[in-house]
Amino acid sequence: MDQAVLEPVRPFSRRPQVDEGLAVLEYHRKWMQHCGYALSDDNAARLLIDGPSTYDAMFDAVSRAKCSVDVESYIFENKGPGETLGNLLIERARAGVSVRVLYDSVGSFEVDDAFFEQLEAEGITVCEFNPIRPWRRLTGLLDINHRDHRKVMIIDDTVAFVGGVNISHVYSSSSMKLKRAKKVRGRGGWRDTHMRLRGPAVTELARAFDANWDAQGCSNARERPACDPATDCDTEECAAAVGIVASNADEGDSPIRALLRDALVNARDSARLTMAYFVPDDAMLDALVRAARRGVKVEIMLPGNSDSAVMAYAGQFHYQKLLEAGARIFEHKGQMLHAKTAVVDGVWCTIGSCNFDWRSFRHNDEINAVAISRDLGAAMEALFAEDRDNARQIHASDWRRRGLWQRFCERFVMLGAYFL
Repeated sequence: MDQAVLEPVRPFSRRPQVDEGLAVLEYHRKWMQHCGYALSDDNAARLLIDGPSTYDAMFDAVSRAKCSVDVESYIFENKGPGETLGNLLIERARAGVSVRVLYDSVGSFEVDDAFFEQLEAEGITVCEFNPIRPWRRLTGLLDINHRDHRKVMIIDDTVAFVGGVNISHVYSSSSMKLKRAKKVRGRGGWRDTHMRLRGPAVTELARAFDANWDAQGCSNARERPACDPATDCDTEECAAAVGIVASNADEGDSPIRALLRDALVNARDSARLTMAYFVPDDAMLDALVRAARRGVKVEIMLPGNSDSAVMAYAGQFHYQKLLEAGARIFEHKGQMLHAKTAVVDGVWCTIGSCNFDWRSFRHNDEINAVAISRDLGAAMEALFAEDRDNARQIHASDWRRRGLWQRFCERFVMLGAYFL
């Protein structure tokens, strides 16, 4: 199998000459700048856990929209929260607010066309990413493997949301209420993580949305009013340095893949990853192994109840090498774990749509927000600890004794890892 390899990255200096109380914050800011990632100061980054809290914050922001609402989602259903959001968008469009919706053709394939036609009839501009129905766009069918996996919402260019939560009924209730549930499909309560942003980073999210909108040849039904973008933030929460990192499958190597690898290379004390799908290539696996071997506390939270047995086997193929290097692996015992997050050294945080797998790194358009923040880092560390309390730890000695069928399934699915 042809494994893609990133160029070697020289770790940034681990001896920042600053007061130790600020050293870790300054260190992570400096290595990001050293590696070419742009950050803006004075942002407010708030952690949102699971669907209900995320939707409550989204719906409240949309209901207050005065200028524009942009929605980009892999899945945009017409039931449950999707129906509620659709009605809110219609109400705002009737009030003169410019509303744009970009949804993925594969992710929203089962949604009745009448739903999107109704949105358009109400003055909302709707665009389908790479339509797979040939009568809509032949090139979309030819490029069927290229999907828009982003989950972004931007209101008035002043508040934005980014993370792993689709507009779907599977998030109708909180995972925290269903920790003992055994079924994964067709039940509410998927475990996921999202971020609410205010401040200048919102402008970068808006630019990424516009770029994808334009690349798809989407049109505006009406001229978009000029919103006043957020350039500052005036609350006590506004202490986060935030960067937006977007990837496009048409542009080759994923910047988010490089970002995650750079974060692992430069981790000093801890690196905690929570991933819905985990199928690393050789270079990314090597970054995890090297971090663990040099003493970084590497902990990886993965689904115990996955919606894809194939993806579960593909991730488990790598367990032994990681465990032998000293990494700790946990399988979540509650509902389907769909989050895509990482927290390094308790202050460097990323939340977004990008999984740790070939599909996200090679075939999808993805977007992640990166924040350097003590408060957000503490919240994410606490969330990881809560997930860990509801997870089964995988031990190397037990994993070495797994059966032949398990080993066969792991190796068999890895034959097609590039397309998973």
